[in-house]
Amino acid sequence: MAEADSKKDQAIYHEKQRLQMCAVHAINNLFQGSNVLKREDMNSICKELSPNTLVNPHMSVFGVGNYDVNAIMAVMSRRGYEVVWFDKRKSLDGINFGNIYGMFINTVAKWDTFKIPFKLFRHWFAIRQIGGIYHNLDSKLKRPEKIGSELDLRSYLKSKLSEQKTELLLVVEMSIAEERSWEIPKSSPT
Repeated sequence: MAEADSKKDQAIYHEKQRLQMCAVHAINNLFQGSNVLKREDMNSICKELSPNTLVNPHMSVFGVGNYDVNAIMAVMSRRGYEVVWFDKRKSLDGINFGNIYGMFINTVAKWDTFKIPFKLFRHWFAIRQIGGIYHNLDSKLKRPEKIGSELDLRSYLKSKLSEQKTELLLVVEMSIAEERSWEIPKSSPT
């Protein structure tokens, strides 16, 4: 059984962390391919977002990544997806995970056991259902981490969102965003 699980894990594309390129890794891991987005593509998008600035606010001044949500949203829009910022004050029970392509988590970067609290050090990673199982595709992990079923995912996300300065962004097709069918409608009182 462990050997079969290992073979399944090998079939999942998982880019590892390099420099501050976690946003690029998260997008490539979400779409399961190395040629989805390159550093040069992301830098170009950042320049388009702020063409006449000396210091680009959407990326690291050193050119090593640290891309912000605006750059991610631009990439996703070009691919036909919308990024929906989930209001973590709401219940996860209001999310229709059947209509979610994947998710991004944005959190405070951690090196070993230390959290780096500055805005400059944020970390992006993707979560996606692959083969009927939700996986944490964090580029800082040695391999994808199985989360499990939708019930397991809800528990995992609840735990993650209880952490300070952690945000959940849902990735949905444009039509689903327009219809808001990523939400489960609240039942009206009778």
